[in-house]
Amino acid sequence: MRRPIPPIFKDLLWLGISFLLSVLLLKIVLNYNLFSGVAIAMEGSHITYPALLYFVPVFLLLSFVVFFIRQTTLRFSRKWTNGILVLTGAFFIITVALLNDFLGQFNTGTSGWTSYPPLSGLPEEETITARDTTLTNLIFIGKVLQIIVGVALLFITYKWGRQRSSR
Repeated sequence: MRRPIPPIFKDLLWLGISFLLSVLLLKIVLNYNLFSGVAIAMEGSHITYPALLYFVPVFLLLSFVVFFIRQTTLRFSRKWTNGILVLTGAFFIITVALLNDFLGQFNTGTSGWTSYPPLSGLPEEETITARDTTLTNLIFIGKVLQIIVGVALLFITYKWGRQRSSR
């Protein structure tokens, strides 16, 4: 008679699937290589970010979504899977907060960079060119995802607590 696969191995398999999906998604979107950097050119600057800077948040978000869907179908009955879900959500929030802080340093609109000559020194008839809002939009999307994952974590802990108290 064949023994069933323990739940911990199923969870590790799902983490592996999340890993492969993250690599595939980043390969398609950014022509991403796990062992190289990703170069971004913006406003005359060329910045190369380490590959893990992109991979870690994408992997954590995909793992969180996969385990959230699994646990809603299982009614939050597995302690180990609930733990993975809470940890991936918490690490995602922390990682995105650190990323927002890091990217905010390059945002010329909000980080206090000075343009030369200063705008106050320009003649009145010149028009000011529009700013690139790419980083501002990325930071905003990161904050929205943090809020969504935070609310989902509150829901998860509520359901997990209700499931535990009903035993």
